[in-house]
Amino acid sequence: MRLIYFTFLLIYSSQVFAYLDPGSASLIIQGLIAAVAFGITTISFYWSKLKSFFGFKPSDKKNEKEENES
Repeated sequence: MRLIYFTFLLIYSSQVFAYLDPGSASLIIQGLIAAVAFGITTISFYWSKLKSFFGFKPSDKKNEKEENES
């Protein structure tokens, strides 16, 4: 029901006389960049947990190097 109401408001909105100065636009862009940076940082912190959740086993790089050297 909320989705229908929101769609109705977007389609049948009245004309608004507003001014967005460059400061507002840069604030919006800065917020988008911060959201992307937060998402990338969060994924990098929990990357091993995400891999194990989807069934990938973490590889032990030290053991692989030792086996290759021997």
